Amino acid sequence: MLRRKVPLSEEVAASPGMSSPSAYCASSRCSESDEERDIPDSSNSLSSPVDSDCAVGAEEYAALHRPGYDWVDPRVKLPLSRFTRSAELAALRKRADIIADTVDERIVSVERVRRGDSVCHGREGHSHDFFYMYSTLVTDLHVCVPFDDFTMGVLRVLNVAPSQLHPNSWAALQSFRLICRVLHLKPSPQVFLQYYSTRPGELASWVSLVGQSHQCLLAAYTQSFKRFKTGFFKVIIRSAGAEYFYCDDGTPKFPFYWTNSPTTYRTWPRESLTPEDRHTLSYLDQLPKKLSSKKIIGVFRSSHPRDELFGMYVYLAECQGYDFNGG
Repeated sequence: MLRRKVPLSEEVAASPGMSSPSAYCASSRCSESDEERDIPDSSNSLSSPVDSDCAVGAEEYAALHRPGYDWVDPRVKLPLSRFTRSAELAALRKRADIIADTVDERIVSVERVRRGDSVCHGREGHSHDFFYMYSTLVTDLHVCVPFDDFTMGVLRVLNVAPSQLHPNSWAALQSFRLICRVLHLKPSPQVFLQYYSTRPGELASWVSLVGQSHQCLLAAYTQSFKRFKTGFFKVIIRSAGAEYFYCDDGTPKFPFYWTNSPTTYRTWPRESLTPEDRHTLSYLDQLPKKLSSKKIIGVFRSSHPRDELFGMYVYLAECQGYDFNGG
């Protein structure tokens, strides 16, 4: 499928890790410029407390000091969600498909966030299990519920809740799904994680997937998601949807709530790969490297995703000195 013409430069892939900002004012009414700041890589994120001189309201103060969450970075606890009113959530549902059109909408309900709740808070007496999602996942990255087995497998292996995985890493996950779908390959968490590593910090924060410098299937998605931190809403699991979210023994198929022990690894062991995984990895390794995740996301809803994706690979191969025929 691929024939090398000239040596490729051994460029180190750009890491999705970002520089640590100073602790910001603990208010859910933060400025738009604060919302657009990149989230620091959790490996070198400073676990500094929120500035005690900043004025916070009663809801923010209660969220920041709620017992049982000392293991969470204060910058995760605030700001609070802007989806605390039904009207705002209804507007979101008009703009994006949150629930897949292939399933009965009675399996889940999408509901507003209770005032004073943080994205890292657990079930805490709610009558039904639920998980939080960021609106940018559905509006920008075309994620919908219920998740497929691959997506749930990645969350389970990484031991993170959906809102605990940084949106930039969700972009990589979605891009990988599309590539496998177009190439008629079965996506596997173990294959996907071959291309990344994780560096969680001491305090729980958003987990970013860091690209392996020697094995970069995708270029890092560096979009700064505007106001994503205040854009979380609640997905409540109804009894009719149990089979989509629980194993036969009743355990969740992925963490619904934030965990204090995300998986840390530098390289995912190839010994864990099945023969089918090895075939998939071998095929993917022959593709031109560092295709733009952002461009892949751009054709996610295309009526001709195969043509558009292969066109991108042909152009990228020419730039890298390869012949690529998609065979």
